Amino acid sequence: MLAAESATAAGDHNKALELWEKKITEDELAGRETTTQAYDKAGHAALAVGDTIKAENHFKLAVYHKTASLKTWLFLSDFYRKADNLSLEVMTLEGLLKNYPEKPETKNAMPLLFELYTQTQQWDKAVETWSHIRPENQDEDVLNNWLIVNKALKNNDVCNETSSLLLTKNPNNTDALDWKAIQLYDLGEKRYQQEMTAYERNKTRKQYATLLKGLEKSTNDFKESLKLFERLYKIKPDKAYALYMGNIYARFGDEKNASKYHKLAN
Repeated sequence: MLAAESATAAGDHNKALELWEKKITEDELAGRETTTQAYDKAGHAALAVGDTIKAENHFKLAVYHKTASLKTWLFLSDFYRKADNLSLEVMTLEGLLKNYPEKPETKNAMPLLFELYTQTQQWDKAVETWSHIRPENQDEDVLNNWLIVNKALKNNDVCNETSSLLLTKNPNNTDALDWKAIQLYDLGEKRYQQEMTAYERNKTRKQYATLLKGLEKSTNDFKESLKLFERLYKIKPDKAYALYMGNIYARFGDEKNASKYHKLAN
């Protein structure tokens, strides 16, 4: 279709569209499957003249006939995003990855596919897509989603690593602070309960000495947790954070502050 290509080169997109659609019609009438770039070229000609509906129709056929170009996949993903059609947006981003996995444009689009998998709680697909996201594209929003995914999958080690990385990017990242504060609180409470239970079962001098050492570690965990909850509460005065702080102060025997924060939690 040299005539259509020449029309495109000359900027006569209406003529190019006419010629590509003529080619498509001839193939369809003759029962021939259009395996060339006719649908794709017709779609881009339609885009050039401002007919996005016709462009989408041609592009969908290009996808069906496995002749869609990189630009076509990128257009469709953006088109469906603007149309708020999540399922078709995911489908086109998956097609982009399948057909053009090594293209820079594809790699730049992977954080978006990862975000959509996270939003729809498709955790396994999110993990698979993570491997396609380059480090330079792992910004704060992407890392927040990675933390969400691994919290859902109970990958605590990955969550610890991710929250630390998030805090290097933004010391006030509430998701990362929340994770670390709760982890330290849980660790302190677990140690506290274990040591108290062990001492109640065996009230000897040796066990008492072990109790004191264990409670010292527990107290240190609580102190670090409290610092993070205080930061969180200033940023986001959530009742849940107040409850944690009240519980920590109760463990310290500070009834005044324990009562203060427990009231704030109600």
